[in-house]
Amino acid sequence: MKTTKRPLEAKNGAVRAPKASEAPMSQEPEIVPIVDEQIEGIDDGKMSLANIAKETKLTVGEDILSRDQVLSIRARTPRTMNVNKDGKIVTVPIVKKVKIGGGKETDYVPNPYYIRKANYTFGYAGWSFDIIAKELIENQAIVHGVLTAYVKGREIRKSSFGGHAAAKELVAFECDGVRLDRWTFYKKVPKDEQDKWTKIYGGYVDLGNTFKAAATDCFKKCMSMFGFFSDIYAPDDFVEVPPEVDGEKELETIQKMIATADVKALKEILKKIQKSDKYNEAQKGLIVELIDERMKRLPDGEPVK
Repeated sequence: MKTTKRPLEAKNGAVRAPKASEAPMSQEPEIVPIVDEQIEGIDDGKMSLANIAKETKLTVGEDILSRDQVLSIRARTPRTMNVNKDGKIVTVPIVKKVKIGGGKETDYVPNPYYIRKANYTFGYAGWSFDIIAKELIENQAIVHGVLTAYVKGREIRKSSFGGHAAAKELVAFECDGVRLDRWTFYKKVPKDEQDKWTKIYGGYVDLGNTFKAAATDCFKKCMSMFGFFSDIYAPDDFVEVPPEVDGEKELETIQKMIATADVKALKEILKKIQKSDKYNEAQKGLIVELIDERMKRLPDGEPVK
């Protein structure tokens, strides 16, 4: 069933006509409800405009990078995203936790999202990452890499180092001149006596994946030198943007989702909208009204107003 697109409301609740600047760019992909492999939540290229005010003044690099590219680099990172798994929409984290020294944890973004961000900012053929040198130093795999972005016939390069601990295979234990292979050791030596034995290591284990991990560390460092995910790794230096900018940009998307949602999905949308700080009161009121109208058309719909 088709629904009539409703005009946007101004912050004071008055109906206004969309501005010319709000018209979607011809190159920008249409936002549609989640299907198959599509995910919602992570900023992709021009979609990052939803997170940065249009009046934001850009100076550094704007003559080389496009405005959309600069905004994509500076965009705030969503903490979660929705994915379609076996026909069900589930929420998964974008920003995860990793343990550091002293029993503490810190936030980090997995490598696939770095690659996704680079693809949507520079284009699939618009960047490359090359390993210049690699070396194994005192059980540490070290790589030197360069990230290159190809923009307007120019190459922008960021170079850095990455590292990862190289593990060795535990082959035996030794104590008072007696040496046991590890399988015999664990079978014959009681746990309360195992600390007396010295571990004997053999060669390195899976050096290929060790260097891959070091290369990933290097790639992420090069990306951070462009400024990607700075709100995660340098939160004190990240400038907050008014949340209503994001809400106004996404109203059309929400209308499309509501138009095809069932009762369960409508309730979930309503719950998230009411708790969100991305939308002003006028926008929330419009969304509630749309949900209520959709509910009336469903056999098992419930009033929300």
